[in-house]
Amino acid sequence: MFEIGVLLLATRVAEGQALFELLVATGSAGGTMQFAESLGMAQSLCKQKNFDAILWDIAGDGIAGLAEVLALAGGSLPVIILADEEGVNDGLAALATGAEDFLIKGQSDGRMIWRGLRYAIERRRHHHRAQALANPTQWITENLFEGVLFLNSQGIVGYANRAAERLLGDVAPSSLNGRHIDTIFCCCKGDKAVPFLVSPFYQSLKSGEILQDDDAAFELWSGGRVLVGYACAPHIENGRPSGLILSFRDNRKLKEAQTEALHNSKLASVGQLAAGIAHEINTPIQYIGDNIRFLSEAFDQIIKTVEALRGFVADIPTELVDPGRLGALSRMMEEGDLEYLLTEIPSAVGQSLDGVGQVARIVLAMKEFSHPGEKEKVSVDLNRAIENTLAVTRNEWKVTANIILDLDPTLPPVLCLLGELNQVFLNLVINAVHAIQSKGTAVKGNLRIATKYTQDKADVIFEDDGIGMSVPIMQRIFDPFFTTKGTGRGTGQGLAICRDVVVSKHGGKILVESTEGKGSKFIVRLPLDGVGGRET
Repeated sequence: MFEIGVLLLATRVAEGQALFELLVATGSAGGTMQFAESLGMAQSLCKQKNFDAILWDIAGDGIAGLAEVLALAGGSLPVIILADEEGVNDGLAALATGAEDFLIKGQSDGRMIWRGLRYAIERRRHHHRAQALANPTQWITENLFEGVLFLNSQGIVGYANRAAERLLGDVAPSSLNGRHIDTIFCCCKGDKAVPFLVSPFYQSLKSGEILQDDDAAFELWSGGRVLVGYACAPHIENGRPSGLILSFRDNRKLKEAQTEALHNSKLASVGQLAAGIAHEINTPIQYIGDNIRFLSEAFDQIIKTVEALRGFVADIPTELVDPGRLGALSRMMEEGDLEYLLTEIPSAVGQSLDGVGQVARIVLAMKEFSHPGEKEKVSVDLNRAIENTLAVTRNEWKVTANIILDLDPTLPPVLCLLGELNQVFLNLVINAVHAIQSKGTAVKGNLRIATKYTQDKADVIFEDDGIGMSVPIMQRIFDPFFTTKGTGRGTGQGLAICRDVVVSKHGGKILVESTEGKGSKFIVRLPLDGVGGRET
């Protein structure tokens, strides 16, 4: 059952109020009503709200104001006359003049009146549709994928097709007819919605030029913003513009796809650059590591030789050795701090090997992390993927967060697209670090990363003690372009892409728990077979 909004006009206030209360009490779901006790009040209400019909209780007053009521309806709203038995002739006269229907009070209870209202509204809508379809050109227009509006020179809608109904908020096209465009939507200039008289549409009307914008936005009167591409052409009569033909399409999915493609292109470029840098670093690091290992092994032999010589010298009888040369050797060993060197050089070599090993591990992690994404899913060790992610993001978290790893050693391989899943883990780590930074404390926060194997699914858990989120923010975090980060820190695409990778490409879920001021937990749940369902 479709929703309807009805304006009740009754100039006899007491009778009108009683009728209003009866109709409100008997109204069915989807029906709303407002009461006006004068024509002026009705006109004021029509400016504030969009109605689907006008119910006029003439209550013995006759139909002297019929022309004004019909003008208020604007040709798009049905006017239903309600009269007592003495007003039958007035009701019939109203029907002949342009009213949609006529009901007699004594023969109609509240439910019958509501039923009559619905029938009248539906008839009027079918009438408008039939008029549109009677013309072949309008039949084509009616079935276009793009929304189409015909506007007069004042910005009043004369026609709207089905696509316009869908794109402008699922309202019936007949309810658009007769309305000013500003009560439906406003075109945006930058971030500001502007009325018709200063809009590009009005400029097209005045200049007679066709305008086209593939990167525009409409601010809907009902709330929300739609990204569109539109073309606006003036309708010329007698050499002068008399109205506008506006066609438009919803560009939201296109923009999302373009943004994701650009994002992926940047990631691919960064990945190639990182892989190249990793390769360039890896070669000299191998030389350095091999040379340090050689020095370590050689010094071990030197130490053994020195110790053997010291023992040999100590065992030689003093009468067989020149005291001067023996004293000079002892002084040389003391001045050269041989004992210190024999202790510290192996330690320095060991530390150098540790440093080279750390660089080698980071380089290997970079190479694996930036490896071109596979088109086919492969079996992946998620624990290894987490370790690689932490290696390449170490500079981000080392000052801000203590990393607590709780990786399940029994976790089996998961069939997935490793490159895209690496991006998910990277985004979640960076977001957690930013959340901890936003808390503004001098103490390092904690980021716990865990893996867990349950039946045929693998959970990867990211839990931080950062700033957390409120419920309204948590409900929007996966919306494209939504971000709470400052300029330059967030595009609003990270979590939207994460959701797409996990849900659409792996059949998994992303679960979120958060308490404002205490922290957040993200659980990436992946089916082991890489297929799963399609839940969020």
